[in-house]
Amino acid sequence: MNVLRLKIADASLPQDNLRGKTPLCASAYKYVFNTCRIPAPTQDVIGIWKAEENNHIVILANNCVYKMDLPAEMTSTEIMAHFAWVKEDAKKHTEVPLGTLTAVHRDTWTTGR
Repeated sequence: MNVLRLKIADASLPQDNLRGKTPLCASAYKYVFNTCRIPAPTQDVIGIWKAEENNHIVILANNCVYKMDLPAEMTSTEIMAHFAWVKEDAKKHTEVPLGTLTAVHRDTWTTGR
């Protein structure tokens, strides 16, 4: 996963083709990793961080927020095992749902955050 993320970040990922013929546009790939939407009055902005300096993901599960570090040597099997743990751990929590933070009008929420 980290290799893919770094290749997207430095634009070294080979171009993908539809059925081996038509080149696909990869301009949106840069928004897959190391990005988030930041609320701002009237229109949100996209925050993009350097892939080399940020090696974690945020997981939202059953209204719980988890941070998972992704060391370069972590395998996909280890990542999936961590996802399974998160899924089980999230069942234990009954806090107020995260979505309630954004239930008001977006500009009101932006100001209040």
